[in-house]
Amino acid sequence: MNKNISFHHFNEKQKLHEQLSNTLVSKIEKIIEDDDRVLIAFSGGSTPKPLFEKLSHMNLAWEKVYVTLVDERWVDNTHNDSNEKLIKKHLLKNKATKAKFIPLKLDTASPFEGTKKCAKQFENIKADIDIVILGMGTDAHTASFFPKDENLHNALDTKEMFAATIPTDAPHQRITFSLSKLLKAKDIFLHIEGKNKLEVYNEASKEGDIKKMPIRAFLYNEKPLKVYYAD
Repeated sequence: MNKNISFHHFNEKQKLHEQLSNTLVSKIEKIIEDDDRVLIAFSGGSTPKPLFEKLSHMNLAWEKVYVTLVDERWVDNTHNDSNEKLIKKHLLKNKATKAKFIPLKLDTASPFEGTKKCAKQFENIKADIDIVILGMGTDAHTASFFPKDENLHNALDTKEMFAATIPTDAPHQRITFSLSKLLKAKDIFLHIEGKNKLEVYNEASKEGDIKKMPIRAFLYNEKPLKVYYAD
């Protein structure tokens, strides 16, 4: 088990959103002070929507913030399952309209053809992500690292920036930052809510096969991980 995990437990989701948003703002401000720009990768799904809304009102030098996604479904950005659509609706508004968004869904036919093109977008921005905010499903997937996906081994093992996956128990082909690239981030957060997710997290915290519970890829290495959980 990763000895560098800090677990922050909140009894109310609103308190989690407040604390995590304040922590992220402090991190972002420090990185901008040191490096003049920051690259932050968010996860999609329903869990972070209130966090996005809160962040959109925060005072920041948003024009120096580059926003991208940890992973994306290979659908048009107007599709209801698009993480890009979600983040534009809930985060990139109010004070955050000046942030620069880098999409992962491009114009290639499939994510397998798009991985190198996607990586090229980041060449003149930053070599590595500064801040990653992960989510987790009840199947213990994180990013687009899904159990039972025949492409999972590549996403976990490749040294390339991106990998393509096709989950068997979830819709759409996907593109995801690789494990090796995510682990290079300065700060990695895991944001989970609800007792069902806590049960999955606790089970994944027991030693076992990463490919059966991919969140273990972050629970069983030495990279510091900050877990934010609310009941």
